[in-house]
Amino acid sequence: LGEWVRSRRALFLRLDAAVVGSIQRVTSWAQLEQQYTAAAKIDFTANADSALVAHALSGGHTIVTHERPGPMSQARTKIPTAAANLGVECINPYLMMRRLRMSLAVQPRGGL
Repeated sequence: LGEWVRSRRALFLRLDAAVVGSIQRVTSWAQLEQQYTAAAKIDFTANADSALVAHALSGGHTIVTHERPGPMSQARTKIPTAAANLGVECINPYLMMRRLRMSLAVQPRGGL
C-alpha cells in the first residue's frame, strides 16, 4: 500500500498550517457538541470524516456526498451536520451535476 501511495502522491492532499488549524476547529466543535455520545465524538474525530470537513473548511471547498444531515442523531456525527455547523457547504451529487451542467447519456452496447 505504501508503494502505491508514494507513486500517486498527487492524489492526496497535504496537511498545511491552514488544514491543521481547521482540524483543531473541527475537533473542538465535535467535542463541544452535547448531543453526541462520547463514542460518536471519538469516531468522528478519529476517522476521515473530520479530515474531509477540515480540508473543505480550510480551502473553502464544497463537500459532495449522498449522506444526509442527522440533526437528531446521537450515535453518529454525519458529515452534512458537521459541515453546516462549521459553515462548509455540503451538497448531493445530483446538485453538483446540475451546477456543473453535467448530463448523463446512456448508450446501448453496440451503438445505436
